[in-house]
Amino acid sequence: MLPGGKILLVRQYRQRHAALLWELVAGRIDAGESVRQAAARELVEETGYRAQRFRVFLDVFPTPGFLEERMYILLAEKLTAGEAQPEEDEKITAKAFGRSELERMIEHGGLRDASPSRACCTISAF
Repeated sequence: MLPGGKILLVRQYRQRHAALLWELVAGRIDAGESVRQAAARELVEETGYRAQRFRVFLDVFPTPGFLEERMYILLAEKLTAGEAQPEEDEKITAKAFGRSELERMIEHGGLRDASPSRACCTISAF
């Protein structure tokens, strides 16, 4: 959670949809990483922010009928700003949104990524 209750999202181009999408910070868990280690790595890579604490508040199977995928959604708390460290092929913009801004985005179709096809850990500030 950022000061003032704002939520941090990232915007990046998604080839399969030929569109720029606003998303929660997300990524895969690398071999040997814990869920929290992966969340911390992805948060720094995509936004530059570091969190003093991560808490798992959802542990879900997004598509249990046909995939074995498991998704953890974490709350990142006590964030401090830093410089993003995106991978070579990532062009990411990070921006903080207030709750009313997010609600308007949802109403007008501005938030469309549910991330089940790529995320094993998602960092959220809700």
